[in-house]
Amino acid sequence: MGKTINIERNKIDYLLTDIMPVEVSELFSYGKFYEYLMEHQNDVNKIINELMKEKSSGKKYLFNGGNWASAPLKFNILKGVNQQREINLVQPISALNIYFFIECYQKEILTYLENNCYFSLRYHRKNNNLYYKRKNNRMTEYFSKTSKKVKRGILQQTGAYFRIHKFNSVTDFTNSRMWQMCNSKYRYFAKADYKSCFNSIYTHSYKWIIERNTTDSKAAKNANLLIIIDRLLQNINGKSSNGVIVGPEFSRMISEILLQHIDKEILYNLQLEDLFVHKDYRIFRYVDDIFIFANTPIIIDKVVDTIESVASKYLLHINELKSYTAETPVVLNNWIEKTRALSDKISALFYKKKEMHDNKEIKALVKNGYISLDRLKNEFTILMTSYPSDRRYIVSYILSTLLNNISNKKDGYNLFEDEKTNKAFIFLELAFYVYSFCPCFEHTQRVISMIVYFDDELEFKTNEKNCLKLLNLIRRYSFIFENANLNDICNWFVFFYEYKISLLQHSEKIISYKILNSDNPILLANYLIYSRYNDNYFSFFLDQTESIIKNSISNMIPFEPLLQKEFWYVIVFHNCPYLSASLKTIIQNKISEIQISDNSACAKANKFIYDYLVGCHTNAFFYWGYYHFSTSKQLTYRTYQRTLFRQYKKKRPFEIYGSLDW
Repeated sequence: MGKTINIERNKIDYLLTDIMPVEVSELFSYGKFYEYLMEHQNDVNKIINELMKEKSSGKKYLFNGGNWASAPLKFNILKGVNQQREINLVQPISALNIYFFIECYQKEILTYLENNCYFSLRYHRKNNNLYYKRKNNRMTEYFSKTSKKVKRGILQQTGAYFRIHKFNSVTDFTNSRMWQMCNSKYRYFAKADYKSCFNSIYTHSYKWIIERNTTDSKAAKNANLLIIIDRLLQNINGKSSNGVIVGPEFSRMISEILLQHIDKEILYNLQLEDLFVHKDYRIFRYVDDIFIFANTPIIIDKVVDTIESVASKYLLHINELKSYTAETPVVLNNWIEKTRALSDKISALFYKKKEMHDNKEIKALVKNGYISLDRLKNEFTILMTSYPSDRRYIVSYILSTLLNNISNKKDGYNLFEDEKTNKAFIFLELAFYVYSFCPCFEHTQRVISMIVYFDDELEFKTNEKNCLKLLNLIRRYSFIFENANLNDICNWFVFFYEYKISLLQHSEKIISYKILNSDNPILLANYLIYSRYNDNYFSFFLDQTESIIKNSISNMIPFEPLLQKEFWYVIVFHNCPYLSASLKTIIQNKISEIQISDNSACAKANKFIYDYLVGCHTNAFFYWGYYHFSTSKQLTYRTYQRTLFRQYKKKRPFEIYGSLDW
């Protein structure tokens, strides 16, 4: 057995695992704020104890008041292939609000989910594993050093605080025995989903659950779970009662409470129609996706009508454009077999770890022999034209296949024999070609990770020949960066700076124009770091950045600053080492406005943020001093933990993780 290093779990880990969306710049983190709260654990616990007492008394409306509320940073990421999805990054006060809420109501939430999981394929349970394990035996030196430096960084954005039951993904469900049995037992199938589910949830609908199921709704105390959810969801979304923010794992859990209540009403209404689960039908719901099996088309129609009727009372509606019915057996992923065939051809270019272990004469993971890049590209292109609506899944599958084989390097193997590293550029050419058809966030992470693995042997930063080849390859695919949604490629800018790679002037002009008009301080900060490769270009972009920050802060009113989206420029840039002294003073003055004079739990939470922003001089929420470790290697390590280690151990090479799988 290899040696395993365990990281003892702390309750505050919730800030790292379930509050941030996956799709955010590697340089933005709650990591340092987490460490600050750990240092002040006693003060944090005092606030929790105070809130627990208020909850027990039932006399106070917990988390009420404007100073708990803040505006999230809203930005778009790629959805599917051509659409976009809004993602939300919550402010620090909202992160604390969510954490305190979970501490006060964890038992009630998990009990509710356990007792009402009639159709749920995915809901949260208590995680009895008190340690997060980090495997470090047989890692190559650079990977081991990185894992030690990032520490709890590997936990960030994993959604791993609670245990997910029953299935981690729709793929797990459609590969399960349960799916196979229903495909065999029932004659008809239907698929439906709730249209814009999370955006359509009205926060007051949680209180409707009480009003419609309690003889006297006035008996519900101010500390009732469902009443507090209504308030909390507004607090973290700028006081808006329309919609649940998309991004954090927390949102999935809270949405499940409402969706389970709708399931319960559906079950009851169908029983009134003499239709019984297991006998006449089966309904499975994975978040907002609904899968129905039944014996007759009439029952299918009755089930769908009942779902629509019940859900509409809570302002949710079936998306008719995505609904369909079919006779069983049903195969949802028609693209999978042909894609798997191409995946097998790619995997055949590598030796397996067992082969390396059994045959000591094999010196490298990549086999000797000719690789027909054009043929691989052509087969992939045929897949793109044959299954246009499934392009994202196919791209994900192929990139995962490449990364899964390349990442075997982490266990101490060489990818290439001495002086035979040119094949790296064949794989990278293939990766970029595949990536170009869907340059979304998780695909960006995978391509960058491949380069980092190759870097250990090709030494891109110091080997001029290999560096030039990588530069030419990236510039050849510059159209990706020019046309992609910027939030999906934000980590490329940090990678480019770290690896001393610059885009062509034409590409920079297109990208910088979009960023300067994006009203997104995190994008602005990422590109500012990239621009440092050239003093003149950096000076130009810094001037533009300062102008945007000044204008944004000047638009703020001196009242509830956290509720104004412009405060995000303060959060990101308050400790930027490149800003002028006068602009830093303006930012510090704005920070002073978040102080509250009373002695409430809310005031104490705000004081945590004020003291942290004032006292933190290097890295706060944005890692301006990130150069103390390799950002690209931290990204690679987290990508490995999140996708490869967790998914490939199940021998399923296809998985979409994070905020995209909604």
